[in-house]
Amino acid sequence: MRTRTGMTILEVMVASAMLVTGIFSVFGAMGTSSQVRHRAKAQGQAVEAIQGQIERLQAMSFTNVGSLVPVAGAMAFDVPGIAPPKGQVDAGSIQREADSTSSRLHLRFTVDWIDSSGPASVVVHYHHVNRGG
Repeated sequence: MRTRTGMTILEVMVASAMLVTGIFSVFGAMGTSSQVRHRAKAQGQAVEAIQGQIERLQAMSFTNVGSLVPVAGAMAFDVPGIAPPKGQVDAGSIQREADSTSSRLHLRFTVDWIDSSGPASVVVHYHHVNRGG
């Protein structure tokens, strides 16, 4: 009896197909992780910019904040490192919500942008309360 050693062409083709599938999976995961990393970086920049705007408003009197943020429309602000979507001058905006009162301003901070994954935004609601100062 003779014993055969080695691999048949079919075994080589199956092994090659499995290897190529594995390589493509790794490269696909690398591309996805890069998109996720870029999106997370932009979200961090957006949150930092919103926090900076909130801190700026907290240092102001209630009356000044009320006159700064319009009743209708929005106040825009620049977000370093984030390009605004087409048609917008700045990526960030502050809008007064309808449930604002004479002693509490409900403000909505929004940062919009478009990256390789598509449109994205960060929205933060903030209540600025008149503490008599």
